[in-house]
Amino acid sequence: MSKKKEYGHVIHGRADVIVGKNFITPNIIEECLRQFEEKYAIKVKFLDLPVELSISQAAQIIADQTKAQVIDTRGRTCVLYLKK
Repeated sequence: MSKKKEYGHVIHGRADVIVGKNFITPNIIEECLRQFEEKYAIKVKFLDLPVELSISQAAQIIADQTKAQVIDTRGRTCVLYLKK
C-alpha cells in the first residue's frame, strides 16, 4: 500500500498546524513535535511564504527540523510523517 493511500485520512482532513506570516518559527517546530506525540502523520498548511520558497521547500525545512518525511504536497498544504 502506498503512503498516500495509508495516510489518506490525514491528507483529506483538516490542517493540524498552520504556518502564518512569520513563517517557520521555533513555536511552529514545537507544535509539530507536540502533534507528532499524538499522531504519526500531520498536515501543515502555509498561509504565507517568502517569494523565493516553494511549498515543497518549506515542507522540507520543517521535515528536516522535526526529523520527519514529506509524504505529500498539494497547493499550500503538506503532509509530514514521523516514524516512531
